[in-house]
Amino acid sequence: MIMKYTILTFFLSLILGTTLAHGAVILVSPGQSVQTAVNGASNGDVIRVMPGNFADLNIVDKNLTIRKHSSTPPVFGNIEVNGSMVKFIGIEATNLTARDTSNPTLLEVVQGYYSGLIDFNATEGNFRYAGIRRLSFIGKGSAVGCDFNGNSEGGIGISVEGGNTYLSVRNSHIHDYQFPYKISFYEQCIGIRARNGAEIQILNNLIERCSDTHEDGANDPEPKAILIKDSASAYILGNLIRNCYSASRNSRMVRAPIGTVFRNNMIVPKEGVGGGATAQGFEGGVIGHDIILDVTDPLLNNDLTLASDSPCIDAGPPDPQYNDRDGSRNDIGMFGGHNFIPDGRTTNKPIVLGLDVAPIAVPTGGTVTIESTGATVK
Repeated sequence: MIMKYTILTFFLSLILGTTLAHGAVILVSPGQSVQTAVNGASNGDVIRVMPGNFADLNIVDKNLTIRKHSSTPPVFGNIEVNGSMVKFIGIEATNLTARDTSNPTLLEVVQGYYSGLIDFNATEGNFRYAGIRRLSFIGKGSAVGCDFNGNSEGGIGISVEGGNTYLSVRNSHIHDYQFPYKISFYEQCIGIRARNGAEIQILNNLIERCSDTHEDGANDPEPKAILIKDSASAYILGNLIRNCYSASRNSRMVRAPIGTVFRNNMIVPKEGVGGGATAQGFEGGVIGHDIILDVTDPLLNNDLTLASDSPCIDAGPPDPQYNDRDGSRNDIGMFGGHNFIPDGRTTNKPIVLGLDVAPIAVPTGGTVTIESTGATVK
């Protein structure tokens, strides 16, 4: 059974224009060292970085916010965060590594782009409306409104593992983990993988073009959209899955064990391009409920929103806690539900990070209670 990570892990972090911090604001210009600014900063400080290319960055035992100073983001090499509470807002980097030390690491990534690997093995990590090439995750956290783009280089988009791990993946686009592999390989070209006792919630995402595209490939017919294995557990609701296949083999898009919650998803089968192969539905013991499984066009607009006659409209989970922003039933796909901001990747307005709301499901005209944690906006 999926654990309750928070009642409502909702939206962003101290973003763009409003900072819940009590420290100094430090401005770093091109030609100056962000590392020097970090080393000299006090807990609670905000480091604003001008556009430019900057060296690698190592943050140890600090409580900081590091954010872009203008509409153009600064670009870093590799970033390491150890034993720190850090918020990155609008930052670009190649690789990002997070680890606990004698202190826990609590990481918030808001917007920005990470072109290599985010390797997270720490206490808590939350990713909001960011562009991410690959995420390897051990810990507790969430990914909301992110663009996971494999850039047609194979690999795995999101890999989650470990018995104390929980990740919620919501309203994200996971795509183009494809590559023409002719040789044998193992667990590549996969959108999401959970293993070794991890727990994962996969809610209202678009997963597409995760494929071995070589017509003569020798790989096993692995599922290419979602793979749940090795005592991992999953809660998979309201997702649109399409074009995830092995070109030369019969395969399924999803493999998960019995006990997986798997309902109200749309899976569009893919006819193979070699050897008469096909990519179809799901396997591994999982039982699907209210699955749309046919070749019907999901009818997406150019921005991936649903067209007015899409079969995904009002086809997601009917439970009221999953309702769309207008209060109607959940739509399948990355814009379904209410736990995201539609323009979260581009907005420059202050956005709430987290709310504890009771009760979690409220009828029209009902009442919710929100308790402040005492933060002060300066």
